[in-house]
Amino acid sequence: MLLLAAAICLFAACTPQSSPRQLAKTFWTDVQQEKYSEAVSLYYNIDEFISEDGKEALVALMKVDAALYGKITKVKVLSVDKSDEPDRAVVTVELTTENRPQPRVETMDVVKSNGKWYIDFNI
Repeated sequence: MLLLAAAICLFAACTPQSSPRQLAKTFWTDVQQEKYSEAVSLYYNIDEFISEDGKEALVALMKVDAALYGKITKVKVLSVDKSDEPDRAVVTVELTTENRPQPRVETMDVVKSNGKWYIDFNI
């Protein structure tokens, strides 16, 4: 019984939104695997800020980015910088892609809501 409880706690701690680091890794892995709709769903309150057509446009932009840079071959989280606010952080990620000799660096503002981390949708 104790082993089962430990396994449940471990699984809960490893959910895609359990930490800023895991959120960033999940987002970019979804993009890498061309699961763009799943990646878009990781934005904070996306349904409040953007329509279904807007989400489709965001997915289309992700596809254009993938065509331009090539498929992501490696995702490496470089840093997680927590702000003074415990529910906010900035994640810096290094992405290696097929069509670029040098990795590119992306930063992501993230926010915690109801115990889960989301990408802050800045519009």
